Amino acid sequence: MCTSFAVYYDRPIYGMNMDDPERERKFKITTLKCNKKCNDKRLCEKCILKNSNVIRFHCQIKNGNSFLENACMNNFGVFSNYQILVPNNEIKLDKPKLSIPIGKIFYQSQVYSKDINDIIDIIGNKTIYSNFKSGLHNMFADKNGNAFILERSEKGNELNFLKDNFILMTNFPIYEFVGKPYLKVIGVGEDRYKIAYKEIKNHKKNFDFIQGFKILEKAKNTSKKCPTVCSMIFDPIELNVYIALFGVFDKIWKISILNNTIETYKGFNKQCNFKLGPKGILSSQLEKYMN
Repeated sequence: MCTSFAVYYDRPIYGMNMDDPERERKFKITTLKCNKKCNDKRLCEKCILKNSNVIRFHCQIKNGNSFLENACMNNFGVFSNYQILVPNNEIKLDKPKLSIPIGKIFYQSQVYSKDINDIIDIIGNKTIYSNFKSGLHNMFADKNGNAFILERSEKGNELNFLKDNFILMTNFPIYEFVGKPYLKVIGVGEDRYKIAYKEIKNHKKNFDFIQGFKILEKAKNTSKKCPTVCSMIFDPIELNVYIALFGVFDKIWKISILNNTIETYKGFNKQCNFKLGPKGILSSQLEKYMN
């Protein structure tokens, strides 16, 4: 279960609550260079790696002995995430002949994309599919004021773009309620959706990362089975990520994608600064500095 948003009032701000029984997260930064061995000529022609490196911030969730991607932002300010999608009605989704896994879209949205148009081009006329049992949906956003939620219905792909300068996603199918009042939505996460929607609409002036955290705190999941364990605000202009762990919103960490660092930012008695890199740092390691 999760809640995420992209807001474009004074400046672009992305936010995400990660709700999960697994507390462990890994935060890392990787740099990708062109290896000149690409087998996809279509992507190669437009690839942003030909002219510059791609630097990515990763937030990953522990899954057994490995870590899976949960949310990323690259140095072009493109944001991508996964969230569990719980259908309101039972639907059967077969793998179509012309298809693309959402994991591939997620990866290419970070490696080959500098804006939303690049991601839409990656999807093309292919139908998305997922092997994840509960189903997944994605939010994609760029710093230029463009964002959309990607889902699949029995009809095919469902792309729903932002309206009124923001977009919001929890765990029910967004496409089922397009054009309907936000108070009419139903499904898993409807309470969190309504809280966040109202707060975003009521704070059009001076919407910054502080206000973003206030919204995430109000929309946090208090369930013992699936509590909010990580809350993040992304600044795609400055390329910083601000993190609150385990529902403690008075202690904020700051990650600089360009400097490849994580540091104590707010509420800590002792100031700390660490290099990240591809090995990253675990949330359990950061927790030691929060007491």
